[in-house]
Amino acid sequence: MHHIRFSHGHKGMAGLGLAMGAVIAAMPLIVRELDAAEGQQLVHIKGLNPGNKQRFDLVDPVKEPPRYWPR
Repeated sequence: MHHIRFSHGHKGMAGLGLAMGAVIAAMPLIVRELDAAEGQQLVHIKGLNPGNKQRFDLVDPVKEPPRYWPR
């Protein structure tokens, strides 16, 4: 039997979102690795970075409209 763990120190809705995102993003990769494993494996899922500028870009379409944005 494999052991998968995840821990984080973020609270509230932001913490819940970070936890869910980290686990959901990691699971397909982990399952692939565990399917190929020849014995028990210990997995520690790394958390997502809470800095918002590293997870998304924010653009004001009035000031900087992307090419695909209607004008």
